[in-house]
Amino acid sequence: LEIHGTADPCWNFAQGKGACLQNDGGVKVGVAQTVAGWVERNGCVDAVTTSAVKDADPNDGTTTVRETHSGCVDDADVVLLKVTGGGHTWPGGFQYDGAGTIGKTARDFSANDEIWSFFQAHPRPTPQ
Repeated sequence: LEIHGTADPCWNFAQGKGACLQNDGGVKVGVAQTVAGWVERNGCVDAVTTSAVKDADPNDGTTTVRETHSGCVDDADVVLLKVTGGGHTWPGGFQYDGAGTIGKTARDFSANDEIWSFFQAHPRPTPQ
């Protein structure tokens, strides 16, 4: 499960050098590359499916799309919650600094609930 804002100034959605407190000049891996790596490692073969997350708070300046890669070995789906307009924040959480510094916080879903639901639906396989 990857949850990432497209306007994250601390870890760019696309590959890049941006980093809020760790501006070391190093290139940070982009979200597409990260997700593709998990899709490959998990052996996902089905076409990606997308669905919009309900825009529960149109005033937060964000919208979210769920991209699901399934047909994976041991049902190890790969899911991206792409928060368009979202910053380096915790969806449904506390806006710990100004939007001009860290970006906007999505109010359309709770990252806590999404993470919990994902791991309930995808338990770790019992070692053989």
